[in-house]
Amino acid sequence: MKNIKLKSLGISAVLVLAMVLSPASAFASSPSSPKFLLISFDENFTSNSTIDGTTALAGAFSDTGTRHYNFTTQQVGNQVIVTGTILITASQGTINATFTGTIPANGSNPNFIEGSETLTSGTGAYAGLNNAHGTFEATIDFITGNIVGVGDFQVKVK
Repeated sequence: MKNIKLKSLGISAVLVLAMVLSPASAFASSPSSPKFLLISFDENFTSNSTIDGTTALAGAFSDTGTRHYNFTTQQVGNQVIVTGTILITASQGTINATFTGTIPANGSNPNFIEGSETLTSGTGAYAGLNNAHGTFEATIDFITGNIVGVGDFQVKVK
């Protein structure tokens, strides 16, 4: 399962690069049509309840910036449930989001987290990103504190 996640993450990274490097993307549909948005992240734990790092957006938007999390954890059976909020601050505006993810409580390192994320509001270019639902996957290295992953969403762009 971990190898599948790592392979999926690698494929997603290639897709992000392809979208960033291709200005004439396949998203030339009408402004109200849903468009694909990938949000990649590379971040580190800054406390037992916060994470900070960098982020890149590709697809419906092309931008980079910082990403801050506030989160809580709860072990339920053989998994850890992580819930929290995210603030992305990028050159074209900000994005607020909520998320819920699960980590297998099996003691392996690195480990992975997967879950759902909702873009709840935005400013600037992201002002229309209300209630955009997506999923995310990431690899977590508990020794270094590094987390690398990607989220994918269908969004409507004004």
